[in-house]
Amino acid sequence: LVRGASGARRHVAGGRSLAGRAARGGGEEEAVVAPQEPVPLIILSGFLGTGKTTLLKHWLETAENRIGVVVNDVAAVNIDAKLVKSTRFGDDSSVDTIQLQNGCACCSLGDELLVTISDLLALQTEGGDPFAQIVVELSGVAEPQRVRDNLRQAADSGSPLFDKTRLSKVVTLIDSSTFCTDYMEYSRLIDRPELLEDENSMDGAELKVVELLVEQVEAADVVVLNKTDLAEEDTLQATRAVVKALNKDALIRETTFGKVALAHILAAPTAAEAAAERQREEAHGHEAAHGHEGAHGHEEAHGHEAAHGHEAAHGHEAA
Repeated sequence: LVRGASGARRHVAGGRSLAGRAARGGGEEEAVVAPQEPVPLIILSGFLGTGKTTLLKHWLETAENRIGVVVNDVAAVNIDAKLVKSTRFGDDSSVDTIQLQNGCACCSLGDELLVTISDLLALQTEGGDPFAQIVVELSGVAEPQRVRDNLRQAADSGSPLFDKTRLSKVVTLIDSSTFCTDYMEYSRLIDRPELLEDENSMDGAELKVVELLVEQVEAADVVVLNKTDLAEEDTLQATRAVVKALNKDALIRETTFGKVALAHILAAPTAAEAAAERQREEAHGHEAAHGHEGAHGHEEAHGHEAAHGHEAAHGHEAA
């Protein structure tokens, strides 16, 4: 797992460097400030009911390192057995933070995602290990590509947040038992209140169900086919085929009850990396095919010359 840092180029590495210089007036060595890798951000998307919160709980309960989580509703995580404290963090009283016994932390998603992530990162200054990952759970009607674009724009604009973090992957969960039905659904989200987490919110409500479903799959680096135990085999096969057609470069994982190891998600290439590798392989195959054809052409040329030589020899004999 990638190890994050609470302050790039400011975090003091554990122990003292052998190459450190002697401190003034004493023989002790100075601690060396070691640059740390930015904390990877994982964007988690999917319709309401696909199992995002169940997956988050699995990651938190099996965490080997400290994880920060940004969710819409902290209470929905519902892992009371491991809760240590619930606090109001920062000046914004709308930001709820729950610290877990294993060092992980959950923040409720504020009005501004960048502010919420900054608040979560500030928890690292309270001691303990830095976050190894931060997972942002989007609402069921959120468009992950728009979120990714906003984060990239902030990074390109020089936001100090991205001295400490970096966008890693977009992970989309789908319900294997309902995906094909939703894919053929041409009604609007506003007509499917069971898909809206807040019936009073009109954000994205005018989108068609299939439009949002396609957007969430196309934007993903990893697509998790959840609830495979509830899907008939022919439905599961159709779901695999549609997902692959929509996003041929995404890694596809199949599971039940959201049990996908976070390490597998982190180790997976991004869709862009997979696409680049596929294009390299296709180019190599294209070159190899041309080389093979060229070799045949060369052989054919020799054969042609040999035939002429043979005919010439016969002509000579005839003469």
